[in-house]
Amino acid sequence: MQDYSTLAHIKPELSHAHQRCEEWAKWVRVKHRPFGIQPMFRGYMSKSRQWETEPHIPVSINTIAAQEVERTVATLPDKNRTVLRWAYVWPALHINAVCRELKVSREALVLIRDEGLRLINERLSK
Repeated sequence: MQDYSTLAHIKPELSHAHQRCEEWAKWVRVKHRPFGIQPMFRGYMSKSRQWETEPHIPVSINTIAAQEVERTVATLPDKNRTVLRWAYVWPALHINAVCRELKVSREALVLIRDEGLRLINERLSK
């Protein structure tokens, strides 16, 4: 029997789907702003980058591929969809909270995640 104690372990055959989901998470993840911005300052751009010594190279995201993954995740069964969104989009949410919500153990959570990644891999390879 395999050891499912670690959630960080991804099976080699699921690594492609894992990479696609990580890029999808960068596209989906919403940045939390603790305080609202006044309408007068919404379009303000900080000029603080002019003082940086190293050039800032933004990470580019393939938005078309991310949208394909989003459509695929939306068609998954509820448990798989919930676990994948937790694992990639909301990783700060505690694992025990997810286990309680889905009424599964940690080992079952890993199996559900692997099943979701396998389904994504199959559906995106078509």
